[in-house]
Amino acid sequence: EVDIKTPNKDKAEDLLKKLLDKGRTAHDKVWLNEDGTQTLEHSLTSTSYQDASGVWKDIDTNLEDDASHGRLQTKANSWQASFGKDNLAAQGVQLTKDGQTLAFKPIGGNASKPVAKGSVPNQTVTYKDAWPGVDLQYEVHGDILKETIIIKNASGIRPSYGFDVTGANLTPDPEQPGGFKLDGKLADFRIAPPTISTKKDSFPSAQH
Repeated sequence: EVDIKTPNKDKAEDLLKKLLDKGRTAHDKVWLNEDGTQTLEHSLTSTSYQDASGVWKDIDTNLEDDASHGRLQTKANSWQASFGKDNLAAQGVQLTKDGQTLAFKPIGGNASKPVAKGSVPNQTVTYKDAWPGVDLQYEVHGDILKETIIIKNASGIRPSYGFDVTGANLTPDPEQPGGFKLDGKLADFRIAPPTISTKKDSFPSAQH
């Protein structure tokens, strides 16, 4: 017998006894209950990854200090997001997988430092005034690195918000107009088309 449930951390320790390797995927965990039944825990975002030996491990997107490189970085996943601690314009934000690193820095940006707030899954990293009147905010989830450009006031309105991108070739994604595909070890990543949100509503950005 298999019960399907969504994660409930408050009750997990009481109901779920042993995590099984069989049936485990990036989105699913199977637990062996004390009475011999099994419980399937399904998540919409990835919660597990396989290490180089093929062993399933929990994803941990909490940030830790990488003092030797001057960065904040996520703890455990098949890929890693990291954030320059001292100067956004010089250090940028990076996405790394299997030795390949995609780096992006705001063109003409300020030497902003990151402010990390909250805890997973609601942790954010914010570079205040990355451009005058503009904050850049990031969220990291199991399979997503999300960037939000926050225009705080009229001084933040610019003709464009450009980034210097290195470490991978970007090609237009035919399945998502306005988006891009990456290559190499990052070929399973996509840069999604941008969207525009206001305090009242949200709608897709115009596509060209």
